[in-house]
Amino acid sequence: QDAADATCVAIAGALANGLRLPLVLVHVEPRRDRGDGRATVARVARAAGLDRPEDVAVRLLRGAPGRAIAAAARRERAALVVVSESVRRLPKRAIFVSATGCLVRRCEHPVVVCPRDPAAAMRLREALAPARNARAWRS
Repeated sequence: QDAADATCVAIAGALANGLRLPLVLVHVEPRRDRGDGRATVARVARAAGLDRPEDVAVRLLRGAPGRAIAAAARRERAALVVVSESVRRLPKRAIFVSATGCLVRRCEHPVVVCPRDPAAAMRLREALAPARNARAWRS
């Protein structure tokens, strides 16, 4: 949704590449919002440093984010769902359920919750780099 989600997209891209899974980026807009979802996804993918963001599948959805993402995961038969940690602080989290909280509790697929700190994405990329380099060398 914003620049902070670039960390999550970078981690999802590294996992998809390392596990040889297709990457599908999902953007959910509330029903009342009429933003340009594709431009948002493209901006976040570029910020995440994806090698070829134009080759990534994008799904634009409307509705409650947690439910919409869980439904998309079912339709896509996702192997893994990767989301950013909630940005809401404790008082609001107690009243309003975040998309992340909803997915962790209700999604029937494995869910990875990513911190918003970019260092986490870099550590994962570095950890997966030897496997990627070995594959490229063998090819």
